[in-house]
Amino acid sequence: MNINYTAKSIGYPKDITTNDNSQYADLVYWLETSVLKKKNSSEREFLRDGIAKDWPEHLHKYAVGLNCPKSVSNIEGQVDFILNCATKVKYLEKEDVYNKYSIGNLKTSNVPNVEVDNILDHVDYTSKDFQIGINKMAKLLNIPQHPDPKVVLRACATVTSNRLHKNALEKPENYIVAGMPFPYKEADPGFTISNEAVMEAAKVLRLLYISDLRALQTKVNECIVAVQSVTANPKTDTKLGQVGK
Repeated sequence: MNINYTAKSIGYPKDITTNDNSQYADLVYWLETSVLKKKNSSEREFLRDGIAKDWPEHLHKYAVGLNCPKSVSNIEGQVDFILNCATKVKYLEKEDVYNKYSIGNLKTSNVPNVEVDNILDHVDYTSKDFQIGINKMAKLLNIPQHPDPKVVLRACATVTSNRLHKNALEKPENYIVAGMPFPYKEADPGFTISNEAVMEAAKVLRLLYISDLRALQTKVNECIVAVQSVTANPKTDTKLGQVGK
């Protein structure tokens, strides 16, 4: 039980094995006398006798006095709330000691110090020199300018990875789309936007979305073919066949 584990963690000497009221009463009485200390000796006696018919009423009143929500009507929930209050008190008594073992203060001396010598980690993407350099690169690649140099850098990376790798340079006809440009301005996207510039941008985004879907479908088809090449083995052992009984 979680209540038993939590009680043990703050020093409760007994085991809580069932949902018996007498065991809960012993725990609550110990929490009050040893940790919380909210009542005088005469008031504490009402918490001690778990067999008494009015004990649940005294328990509820005590829990509410500790700011337990009145909606918590079951005994186990009230005991758990009281136990949490006691745990907080125990924590605050040695807050500095416990905080040494918190995740934020754990020492990382055993963690290897990995140094990555990546030139991009030392680039100041907000510097004027970077902006001038990335714009020159974009001009060489016929990439439109953008006010954010990181966006331009991402565009340059996309073009170089798709069009300037070894296979693309050796056989560019396999990677450069041939034919007439698609008349996207005359295409009907299926929706209407009053602003002409926004409408044109929406058409472009729709075409890019369709292009991504086609690329995804191609990869899915490639996966299906690869799986079928493993599972659909045409070789058949006719000796394993049986006709009739």
